[in-house]
Amino acid sequence: CRARTPDGRVLAAGGGSGLLSVFWLDLGEPEVDQRMKLMVSLGLGGHPGDSAADEDADDGPHGTGSGMVNSLRFGIVGGRLRLLIASQDGYVYVMNVPTAFTTALPDLLCHDLQGWAHALDPAEASHYARASRRVEVGEVFPTADAEGMLIPNTAYPRASRRTDVIGPFPWPVNCAVPSPDGQHIAVVGDDMEVWVCHRENACYSATARPTRLFFPRPPGRGVTSSLAGCQYAAWKRASSYLAAASDSAKGVCVWDMRTGDLIATFFDMHRRPCLALQFVPWDDRTLVWCEELSLIHI
Repeated sequence: CRARTPDGRVLAAGGGSGLLSVFWLDLGEPEVDQRMKLMVSLGLGGHPGDSAADEDADDGPHGTGSGMVNSLRFGIVGGRLRLLIASQDGYVYVMNVPTAFTTALPDLLCHDLQGWAHALDPAEASHYARASRRVEVGEVFPTADAEGMLIPNTAYPRASRRTDVIGPFPWPVNCAVPSPDGQHIAVVGDDMEVWVCHRENACYSATARPTRLFFPRPPGRGVTSSLAGCQYAAWKRASSYLAAASDSAKGVCVWDMRTGDLIATFFDMHRRPCLALQFVPWDDRTLVWCEELSLIHI
């Protein structure tokens, strides 16, 4: 998966290995003169057997070594542009977006956002209150010098750093999308519901419970709890409507976030999983989504 900032200068890419790379693009004229420079490359969730990884292994529902990057989204979080990384380990990792090229980790890792945590059992609240997670840099990950050029991994020993997170969620996180007004984050995962985390006092606070929107289970679809899931979510430009797509239920739902009401469902026309979706930028009364291997719906 990959994502790019609105101005096109920062590109993030990640995948199944748990490796995340963030690049700076020098935008030249013409476009073929663009130069892509690596700012940071890091691993999510640590490595099994590492003391640093084991320290975090008990505070999430999905254990160590499962930091697969499922989606990347740029948006306003905590009052500034940031990168949200949805991870298989049940967390949403948060990173800062620099305004100029840098390889300085303090400029890239987020330490000023209070993480949002949710305890399934209030008695376990302290167990789930950690607001940051370890990431691994160096050694097995590519490293950039001050000019953004790759240098041998042996030049940097592996080290652990921390960045702020939102979570843990009770399932692997497939997508986390900030609302355009910066007040909410929609989170979907391996379950038939959408969690919307709300900003409170300049943070996404453990004291503020999320809004939980339930995806209807259409009759005859045979969706089991082990297969249930939502893959993508999208906000209307005014942050008033939220749409989500389910691959297992082969459907799309739209909620009015001003009331929390489910206002539209689309199921019967699909034969295959529903995947990426978006409100049309020039007319956000229109929603577009794709059906695996076959159709684009409008």
